[in-house]
Amino acid sequence: MADINEETLPEIVNTTKAVLRENTTTSALDVILVANILDNATRLSNIPIKTATDILEIVEIVAGLNQTVLEQSNTADNATNRVLQAVESLGDRVSLGDAGSARIQTNSTVLQVWNLTTVSDSHVLGLELALDSGDVTDITDGQGRGNRSEGERKYDNTDTAIMLPGKMGSSIVEKYPGRDIRIAGSIFSKTSLFRSSAGSNVTEADSRHRHATLNSKVIALRITVDGQPKTNLTAFGKGSVTTVFTPVQSLSKEQSFQRELSTCVFWDFAMQDGKGAWSEEGCNYSDTVQGKVVCECDHLTNFAVLLDLYGQESRKEKIAQIHESALSLISKIGLSLSIAGLSVTVISFIVIKKLHSSNSQQTLFNLALALLLSWVTFLAGFSRGHGHVSCVLVAALLHYLILVSFMWMVIEGILLFLQFKARVGRFSRYMLKTALPAWGLPLIPVIITLSIDVNLYNGGEQYCWMSRTPFYYAFLTPIAIMVCANIVLYVLIVVSICRRRDMSQGGTSYNVIRIRASIASFVVLGLSWVFAFFAIEDARLVFQYLFTCTAAFQGILIFAIFTARDAAVRQFWLDLICKQVRRGLPWSRLVGQYAPNSPATKETSFSRSL
Repeated sequence: MADINEETLPEIVNTTKAVLRENTTTSALDVILVANILDNATRLSNIPIKTATDILEIVEIVAGLNQTVLEQSNTADNATNRVLQAVESLGDRVSLGDAGSARIQTNSTVLQVWNLTTVSDSHVLGLELALDSGDVTDITDGQGRGNRSEGERKYDNTDTAIMLPGKMGSSIVEKYPGRDIRIAGSIFSKTSLFRSSAGSNVTEADSRHRHATLNSKVIALRITVDGQPKTNLTAFGKGSVTTVFTPVQSLSKEQSFQRELSTCVFWDFAMQDGKGAWSEEGCNYSDTVQGKVVCECDHLTNFAVLLDLYGQESRKEKIAQIHESALSLISKIGLSLSIAGLSVTVISFIVIKKLHSSNSQQTLFNLALALLLSWVTFLAGFSRGHGHVSCVLVAALLHYLILVSFMWMVIEGILLFLQFKARVGRFSRYMLKTALPAWGLPLIPVIITLSIDVNLYNGGEQYCWMSRTPFYYAFLTPIAIMVCANIVLYVLIVVSICRRRDMSQGGTSYNVIRIRASIASFVVLGLSWVFAFFAIEDARLVFQYLFTCTAAFQGILIFAIFTARDAAVRQFWLDLICKQVRRGLPWSRLVGQYAPNSPATKETSFSRSL
């Protein structure tokens, strides 16, 4: 490499830029060589503006190289960190001429330099990049150049900005009269050079930043007196440097969330043995104004904002845990009430002998029993933690019992159709004719699933349930068929009702009431699994809540519609409670001795209670 001096500098820099542009396979060694050139170049004084622009363009080209190459060069010889240091030194060495200021700008980098001893005023405080136009303007203390004073906290059109405390420029001039005082501000839109050798945006020494990523442009401010940097602001009085950033990933709608996950940092060239890394020492998160992050630091260098991705994921996990806890609570409350209601329904049928003669009550008993067993199984073993075999057993049993519940709803629909449309009364051997298909047919998809692969019932990560494929084909498909069949039956029944002229004959009024109750139960039972179709895996949260609420309260709804509103059942439990209170007899004796006094009515006294 030729010696770099004031005469050879323009040619060497221009050649380096041309080679980098033409070379498509730049290596880590090439980056190290470029860093050496820039390091030597920025040691010279009075660098021409044209050469300074070429240097910034070289920095821009290097920043666009493959990230692996940049990391390798920095690991081997601190190359990328030295390139950034060259930009800092450039502000100290560039020739400003009689104007006392210069702005050097490329597509992704801006370097603005002021010489406070020769500039027309000394009121400059910082630099601002506009959000809409991308224009760069000076920030003053209200008396000098620029379109906005430092005291105005209006950042609606600010992309990135940095500013010293008010009147600090004047204070510096007064403190060092007759000295060569420079303020250099820079903005980096490409931030790939600000990475540690490990490939992270942060130092490995600070575990709080391990999962953080750069969430802004990088902006810097540097003060030199006779070429010597002054980084500590306390030397010029009280105050701190203020930086304003528009986050790349905006969290402005949740200001507390923004503060929690964002960290104001500066680039420490000395960290990691001269490789450079982010540090938050001396920097604080000040505020969020108009969606912009405002930071304050007590020293000068390159500044940015980090976003803690791990914290963001942790917050998402916390939110998910809150929803999971809410859904779990709703499930436990709803299922507990449902189990209680279904238990009362089952016990009522067993104890009240005259209910046994009613086909509809026999159907209700089996439906309640299937739902009761399914929800007890759900509460007892749905969560994982009981071993592989137990988990498969729970999932298969739930699959079977839920299908049985739907089968009994279909049988209820068929019974209503035959009694109302075909005017058929009681059926002989009703339980034998209905129990075999209702309890038997659901075994078919369960057996098929088990025969294909037992592990298909081991699909949930946290729960004992089916994998997605059998869920669609062996569970939702049979349910869809049964739902469609019931819809057809109910439509035929409703059409027949509308065509009847006398709704009071032949028990029509009673059957209409039964149909309403059956349809209501069917809708809730079927609708919950429609919600389930949308609530699995990554579907929306609202469907998870809808499914949980409709599924968990099925049992209490059936109890309220079919059991609690039946006069005979209500009388039974009322007498039972009264006798227990009056006589102090054991509950088992009262239940065994009880026999309802009211005569049996057609399909029980349900019609009188509605």
